[in-house]
Amino acid sequence: MISLLSSAAKASSYKTEVIAGATTFLTMVYIAFVNPVILHDAGMNQGAVFTATCLITAFACALTGMYANTPIGVAPGMALNIYFSYSVVIGLGIDWQHALAMVFISGLLFLIVSLTYLRRLLTDSIPHDLQVAILVGISLLIALISLETNQIIISNKHTLMHLGDLSNPKSILFLRVFY
Repeated sequence: MISLLSSAAKASSYKTEVIAGATTFLTMVYIAFVNPVILHDAGMNQGAVFTATCLITAFACALTGMYANTPIGVAPGMALNIYFSYSVVIGLGIDWQHALAMVFISGLLFLIVSLTYLRRLLTDSIPHDLQVAILVGISLLIALISLETNQIIISNKHTLMHLGDLSNPKSILFLRVFY
């Protein structure tokens, strides 16, 4: 295994690689459980999404490791899944099958943009402050969905949301894992 690594990383050891792999796995494993919940809200089969998430993550990580010789984790992005489920499918009322077709077409367009200089032009045209604001907004949305899914906060027609029952087993588990 170590012989497959680049010359800069050959000073590594099996222990270092196992710790790095375990750390990456534990950092990413939540995606395997959160992604199916988000896409289930759009009407997709939760078990099938769980299986697909695990398989595509394993494939993408292996492909990145072998092709780019880069030890990074690659998995579905939660922000796009949230947008897909709550804005496109639920918000616009488009069934998930047609929404997935749109994702496929946009993926092809993204590939074309990525393989050309157009990607650099687009990213350079967005001000840095706006890039940071988008990242923070998406992160807050993911946090809000997580808190609502685990019943830490509950929607309320008068105040939009209020604190949930923290003695609920789901809330207790979330708080114990999170802290």
